[in-house]
Amino acid sequence: MARLCILWEDFITEATGGAANSIQEMDGHSPQWRRLYFLRRSIGTVHEIRMALHHLQTQGEFKEAFSMEPKPAQDRFIESYETLLKHEKLIKDLRNTIAGGHVKQTAIKEGLIRMDSEAHGIFQQGECYKDIRFKFAHAIVLEAFFKNDFGDGVEKEINEFMNFMHEVIRNTLRMVEFAFSVYVKRRGITPL
Repeated sequence: MARLCILWEDFITEATGGAANSIQEMDGHSPQWRRLYFLRRSIGTVHEIRMALHHLQTQGEFKEAFSMEPKPAQDRFIESYETLLKHEKLIKDLRNTIAGGHVKQTAIKEGLIRMDSEAHGIFQQGECYKDIRFKFAHAIVLEAFFKNDFGDGVEKEINEFMNFMHEVIRNTLRMVEFAFSVYVKRRGITPL
């Protein structure tokens, strides 16, 4: 049931986000849930980008165009890619358990076991779907998400993880931007 409650909150965030005219409309659960939701989804996207970059590096046209780039630019790309590879196991594990669209029963069970037995949350009944909220889902996701020991206390864990993700996202953006610029040059495309 805990898994279903988390998926409910994910789905309501997605459905609300698709219809929302402002970010505040997505905060029916809380701003924290929205941020956690998008952080979880970004892990799946980072994994997909890593796979796409790997494929791109096997393509002859890209390899040839890459070899014509200045050596410092090549080195930055390679360094960023290696940083992503260094964190690949953690990213893939998170994607496959609690992030990136997956909510595995085993991760939720482990999170529930680690939760304080005195922990509680709010169940909000509503007249329409968007008003039915399982606000305790946030605590379950945090316990499942931070199964690795990032440090003492959940706030410290979140801050350390956000710093980790900042590095991963920065490197991922740098690689995609570089790969696209190589493609644009190779194809002779002029930016507007």
